[in-house]
Amino acid sequence: MRTLGNIAIAVAAVVSGALAQAPRTVQVQNTYRYHGQGRYEWTVFLSESQSVLDQIACVEYTLHPTYPDPVRKVCDANGGFRLTSDGSGEFTVFVNIEWKNQRATRQEYRLDLHTPPPAAAARVRRAAAPGLGPIRTGNTARRLGRSEWEWTVFIAADPSTLGQIQCVQYTLHPSFPDPIRRICEPGGRADAAFPTTARGGEAFEVGVKVEFRDGSARELRHMLRFDSGK
Repeated sequence: MRTLGNIAIAVAAVVSGALAQAPRTVQVQNTYRYHGQGRYEWTVFLSESQSVLDQIACVEYTLHPTYPDPVRKVCDANGGFRLTSDGSGEFTVFVNIEWKNQRATRQEYRLDLHTPPPAAAARVRRAAAPGLGPIRTGNTARRLGRSEWEWTVFIAADPSTLGQIQCVQYTLHPSFPDPIRRICEPGGRADAAFPTTARGGEAFEVGVKVEFRDGSARELRHMLRFDSGK
Protein backbone atom coordinates (compact mmCIF):
# COMPACT_ATOMS: atom_id res chain seq x y z
CA MET A 1 0.00 0.00 0.00
CA ARG A 2 1.34 3.43 -0.92
CA THR A 3 1.52 5.93 1.91
CA LEU A 4 0.52 9.57 1.61
CA GLY A 5 4.21 10.49 1.79
CA ASN A 6 5.03 8.27 -1.21
CA ILE A 7 2.11 9.72 -3.17
CA ALA A 8 3.27 13.28 -2.42
CA ILE A 9 6.79 12.46 -3.56
CA ALA A 10 5.47 10.93 -6.80
CA VAL A 11 3.26 13.94 -7.50
CA ALA A 12 6.16 16.31 -6.83
CA ALA A 13 8.35 14.37 -9.24
CA VAL A 14 5.70 14.55 -11.99
CA VAL A 15 5.24 18.31 -11.48
CA SER A 16 9.00 18.87 -11.46
CA GLY A 17 9.37 16.93 -14.70
CA ALA A 18 6.56 18.87 -16.34
CA LEU A 19 8.11 22.16 -15.34
CA ALA A 20 11.51 21.09 -16.66
CA GLN A 21 9.95 20.32 -20.04
CA ALA A 22 7.77 23.43 -20.19
CA PRO A 23 8.53 25.77 -23.10
CA ARG A 24 10.28 29.00 -22.25
CA THR A 25 10.76 32.43 -23.74
CA VAL A 26 14.13 32.82 -25.40
CA GLN A 27 16.24 35.91 -26.00
CA VAL A 28 16.03 37.23 -29.58
CA GLN A 29 18.35 39.91 -30.92
CA ASN A 30 19.52 41.36 -34.23
CA THR A 31 22.47 43.04 -35.87
CA TYR A 32 22.32 45.29 -38.91
CA ARG A 33 24.44 47.10 -41.50
CA TYR A 34 23.39 50.15 -43.49
CA HIS A 35 23.68 49.68 -47.27
CA GLY A 36 22.76 53.19 -48.34
CA GLN A 37 19.67 54.69 -49.95
CA GLY A 38 17.60 53.83 -46.91
CA ARG A 39 18.24 50.06 -46.97
CA TYR A 40 19.71 47.79 -44.30
CA GLU A 41 21.05 44.26 -44.24
CA TRP A 42 19.99 42.67 -40.96
CA THR A 43 20.39 39.37 -39.14
CA VAL A 44 18.01 38.13 -36.45
CA PHE A 45 19.02 35.26 -34.16
CA LEU A 46 18.53 33.59 -30.78
CA SER A 47 20.99 34.90 -28.21
CA GLU A 48 21.09 31.87 -25.93
CA SER A 49 23.62 29.42 -24.52
CA GLN A 50 24.55 26.34 -26.50
CA SER A 51 22.72 24.13 -24.00
CA VAL A 52 19.44 25.94 -24.81
CA LEU A 53 20.08 25.94 -28.56
CA ASP A 54 20.66 22.18 -28.42
CA GLN A 55 17.05 21.75 -27.25
CA ILE A 56 15.61 23.52 -30.32
CA ALA A 57 14.87 21.78 -33.62
CA CYS A 58 13.96 24.73 -35.84
CA VAL A 59 12.91 28.37 -35.67
CA GLU A 60 10.27 29.83 -37.98
CA TYR A 61 10.39 33.59 -38.56
CA THR A 62 7.39 35.44 -39.97
CA LEU A 63 8.45 38.74 -41.50
CA HIS A 64 6.43 41.72 -42.68
CA PRO A 65 3.89 40.67 -45.37
CA THR A 66 5.58 42.95 -47.93
CA TYR A 67 8.48 40.46 -48.14
CA PRO A 68 8.15 38.04 -51.08
CA ASP A 69 8.67 35.01 -48.78
CA PRO A 70 7.64 36.25 -45.33
CA VAL A 71 7.62 32.84 -43.57
CA ARG A 72 11.15 31.46 -43.29
CA LYS A 73 12.21 28.36 -41.39
CA VAL A 74 15.77 27.89 -40.10
CA CYS A 75 16.93 24.53 -38.75
CA ASP A 76 20.68 25.25 -38.56
CA ALA A 77 21.62 26.00 -34.95
CA ASN A 78 24.97 27.54 -35.89
CA GLY A 79 24.92 31.21 -34.99
CA GLY A 80 21.67 30.87 -33.03
CA PHE A 81 19.37 29.90 -35.92
CA ARG A 82 20.28 33.15 -37.65
CA LEU A 83 18.28 34.58 -40.52
CA THR A 84 19.66 37.34 -42.75
CA SER A 85 17.68 39.57 -45.08
CA ASP A 86 17.44 43.22 -46.05
CA GLY A 87 14.85 45.95 -46.04
CA SER A 88 14.17 49.60 -45.42
CA GLY A 89 12.27 49.70 -42.13
CA GLU A 90 11.64 48.18 -38.74
CA PHE A 91 8.77 45.77 -38.09
CA THR A 92 7.63 43.05 -35.72
CA VAL A 93 9.03 39.59 -36.39
CA PHE A 94 6.93 36.65 -35.18
CA VAL A 95 9.22 33.91 -33.90
CA ASN A 96 7.93 30.34 -33.63
CA ILE A 97 10.37 28.08 -31.72
CA GLU A 98 10.01 24.36 -32.37
CA TRP A 99 11.56 22.44 -29.48
CA LYS A 100 12.92 18.91 -29.84
CA ASN A 101 10.45 17.70 -27.20
CA GLN A 102 7.65 18.39 -29.73
CA ARG A 103 6.53 21.55 -27.96
CA ALA A 104 6.47 24.98 -29.56
CA THR A 105 6.52 28.55 -28.30
CA ARG A 106 5.58 31.71 -30.17
CA GLN A 107 6.84 35.18 -29.35
CA GLU A 108 7.36 38.57 -30.97
CA TYR A 109 10.51 40.57 -31.61
CA ARG A 110 10.77 44.16 -32.85
CA LEU A 111 13.52 44.46 -35.46
CA ASP A 112 15.86 47.31 -34.45
CA LEU A 113 17.72 49.18 -37.19
CA HIS A 114 18.84 52.20 -35.15
CA THR A 115 20.33 51.15 -31.81
CA PRO A 116 23.97 49.94 -32.02
CA PRO A 117 23.85 46.19 -31.32
CA PRO A 118 24.87 45.28 -27.75
CA ALA A 119 27.98 43.24 -27.15
CA ALA A 120 25.87 40.23 -26.27
CA ALA A 121 24.11 40.30 -29.65
CA ALA A 122 27.40 40.06 -31.45
CA ARG A 123 28.73 37.57 -28.90
CA VAL A 124 31.67 39.85 -28.23
CA ARG A 125 34.42 38.55 -26.00
CA ARG A 126 36.17 41.61 -24.64
CA ALA A 127 39.20 39.74 -23.39
CA ALA A 128 42.06 39.52 -25.83
CA ALA A 129 42.37 36.24 -27.67
CA PRO A 130 45.48 34.16 -26.90
CA GLY A 131 48.57 34.97 -28.93
CA LEU A 132 47.38 38.39 -30.09
CA GLY A 133 49.62 41.42 -30.05
CA PRO A 134 48.46 44.95 -29.25
CA ILE A 135 45.95 46.57 -31.60
CA ARG A 136 46.04 50.34 -31.97
CA THR A 137 43.69 52.78 -33.67
CA GLY A 138 44.57 55.91 -35.61
CA ASN A 139 43.45 58.32 -38.27
CA THR A 140 44.76 60.67 -40.90
CA ALA A 141 42.99 63.87 -41.91
CA ARG A 142 43.13 66.28 -44.83
CA ARG A 143 41.52 69.70 -44.80
CA LEU A 144 39.14 70.24 -47.72
CA GLY A 145 37.84 73.66 -46.80
CA ARG A 146 37.46 76.05 -43.94
CA SER A 147 35.37 73.65 -41.86
CA GLU A 148 35.46 70.33 -43.71
CA TRP A 149 37.91 67.46 -43.44
CA GLU A 150 38.39 64.18 -45.23
CA TRP A 151 39.59 61.60 -42.73
CA THR A 152 40.51 57.93 -42.66
CA VAL A 153 40.32 55.81 -39.51
CA PHE A 154 42.16 52.49 -39.26
CA ILE A 155 43.78 49.95 -36.96
CA ALA A 156 47.45 48.97 -36.68
CA ALA A 157 48.98 45.71 -35.45
CA ASP A 158 51.75 43.26 -36.21
CA PRO A 159 51.26 41.02 -39.30
CA SER A 160 50.56 37.91 -37.20
CA THR A 161 47.73 39.65 -35.33
CA LEU A 162 46.30 41.17 -38.53
CA GLY A 163 46.21 37.68 -40.04
CA GLN A 164 43.77 36.61 -37.32
CA ILE A 165 41.34 39.47 -38.00
CA GLN A 166 38.28 38.83 -40.17
CA CYS A 167 36.70 42.30 -40.27
CA VAL A 168 36.62 45.61 -38.44
CA GLN A 169 33.33 47.39 -37.76
CA TYR A 170 33.40 51.16 -37.24
CA THR A 171 30.48 52.98 -35.61
CA LEU A 172 30.45 56.64 -36.63
CA HIS A 173 28.36 59.53 -35.35
CA PRO A 174 24.63 58.84 -35.97
CA SER A 175 24.38 61.95 -38.15
CA PHE A 176 26.24 60.08 -40.92
CA PRO A 177 23.97 58.43 -43.53
CA ASP A 178 25.81 55.11 -43.10
CA PRO A 179 27.10 55.22 -39.51
CA ILE A 180 27.99 51.51 -39.21
CA ARG A 181 30.70 50.37 -41.60
CA ARG A 182 32.09 46.83 -41.67
CA ILE A 183 35.44 46.59 -43.45
CA CYS A 184 36.75 43.13 -44.37
CA GLU A 185 39.63 44.16 -46.68
CA PRO A 186 42.83 44.74 -44.67
CA GLY A 187 44.56 46.82 -47.33
CA GLY A 188 48.30 46.77 -47.90
CA ARG A 189 49.64 48.45 -44.75
CA ALA A 190 50.03 46.91 -41.29
CA ASP A 191 50.21 50.41 -39.76
CA ALA A 192 46.91 51.49 -41.40
CA ALA A 193 44.84 48.34 -41.88
CA PHE A 194 41.10 47.93 -42.51
CA PRO A 195 40.67 51.66 -43.31
CA THR A 196 37.44 53.55 -43.88
CA THR A 197 37.20 57.13 -45.14
CA ALA A 198 34.58 59.82 -44.64
CA ARG A 199 34.14 63.58 -44.60
CA GLY A 200 32.95 65.89 -41.87
CA GLY A 201 33.62 69.07 -39.98
CA GLU A 202 33.72 67.91 -36.36
CA ALA A 203 35.73 65.33 -34.45
CA PHE A 204 33.94 62.58 -32.50
CA GLU A 205 34.63 59.22 -30.90
CA VAL A 206 34.49 56.24 -33.25
CA GLY A 207 33.50 52.81 -31.98
CA VAL A 208 35.85 50.11 -33.29
CA LYS A 209 34.96 46.41 -33.07
CA VAL A 210 37.68 44.04 -34.22
CA GLU A 211 36.22 40.68 -35.30
CA PHE A 212 38.59 37.71 -35.24
CA ARG A 213 38.43 34.60 -37.41
CA ASP A 214 37.76 32.39 -34.36
CA GLY A 215 34.47 34.22 -33.68
CA SER A 216 35.74 36.36 -30.80
CA ALA A 217 35.96 40.16 -30.89
CA ARG A 218 37.64 43.09 -29.19
CA GLU A 219 36.05 46.51 -28.69
CA LEU A 220 38.11 49.68 -28.93
CA ARG A 221 37.41 53.42 -29.13
CA HIS A 222 39.13 56.08 -31.20
CA MET A 223 38.80 59.84 -30.88
CA LEU A 224 39.22 61.50 -34.27
CA ARG A 225 41.95 64.14 -34.47
CA PHE A 226 42.14 66.78 -37.17
CA ASP A 227 45.22 68.66 -35.93
CA SER A 228 48.27 66.47 -36.44
CA GLY A 229 46.45 63.99 -38.67
CA LYS A 230 47.23 60.98 -36.44
